[in-house]
Amino acid sequence: MTPHTTFAIIGAGSAAEAHARALSGCADASLAAVWSTGRDRLTAFAQRHRTRAAGGLDEILSDDGIDAVIIATPSGTHEAYVVQAAAAGKHVVCEKPLDVTTAAAQRAAAACARACVLLYPVFQLRFWQAVTRIRGALARGELGRLLHVRTSVTCNRGESYYRSGWRGTWALDGGGCLMNQAIHAVDLMHAIAGDASEVCGWTAERDHPGLAVEDTACALMRFASGAFGLVQATTATRCEIPLRCEVTGTRGTVALEGDRITRWNLGEDAGAAMGDPGGDHGGDHGTAQSHDPLRALLLDAAAAMRGASPAVTAEDGVRAVGTVCAIYTHAQSQDRRSSSTRADEALGQARA
Repeated sequence: MTPHTTFAIIGAGSAAEAHARALSGCADASLAAVWSTGRDRLTAFAQRHRTRAAGGLDEILSDDGIDAVIIATPSGTHEAYVVQAAAAGKHVVCEKPLDVTTAAAQRAAAACARACVLLYPVFQLRFWQAVTRIRGALARGELGRLLHVRTSVTCNRGESYYRSGWRGTWALDGGGCLMNQAIHAVDLMHAIAGDASEVCGWTAERDHPGLAVEDTACALMRFASGAFGLVQATTATRCEIPLRCEVTGTRGTVALEGDRITRWNLGEDAGAAMGDPGGDHGGDHGTAQSHDPLRALLLDAAAAMRGASPAVTAEDGVRAVGTVCAIYTHAQSQDRRSSSTRADEALGQARA
């Protein structure tokens, strides 16, 4: 019988809601408590999800019946909560990003390593069935030598979204659409292509007057393997499109939109499987709706707490923050003598 894992959530916003819903469908994991600094929101959350509203953070951290905490607070507060949880001997599942700077993310990872507890960044796109099949094809050599990875993040975020008090700030959000939304795409590119050795990027505020951070961005990446990457992101459009990713190797191209394969042109199959490839090439359309990537992530984290190898590591979380920060370094640079920034220090820190 699989041991039962008990979680508590720190935070009571939209990310916390997603985690509570994911846990509600788990046979081998459950939500034992929630705590938030906002009392009214905390009470409503606890009632909605039929769980205990803790009287304080110490109540959760001192509860021996809680195995792990899920940190779902504003990004710039993550390190502080991770450090406290690790000191209390709790495993940690932390929403993306681990924090808003590479140094803070590294400190969070180091605190968990010292305490011998798990730090598991929330990058649930790795659990999309389409992503699993593309990574499998790449690992088996079916794509040949990797050439390009291209991602696009297209989101509709209105003025009310940025009036939350912390979103769209450097201190608590760490940036705009790159750090908040497109960090999922950056992690996916790392999962497919490995470490980035060189980046350059451009950011702009295009449709949110007065916003301190970017609502539109584009970045280029060169990976240690020699492959190239492109990530485009915006929260300035009126439409919402699932994340798109296209992977090209010397033997062909595969692509996804959300958890659905939209192109599968490889070797002898080139041109024969486009749109809905079916078979082993695409997601299982009959079960895709019942597959919850976040639930799969939480169950993988629970298994890792018992000694299994995690699908997402603390190093992955640090690396994603480091790459985004390196892109910002280039975008904000006043040095126009070079068309790109190697950002060796930021990227090196992310891999340290």
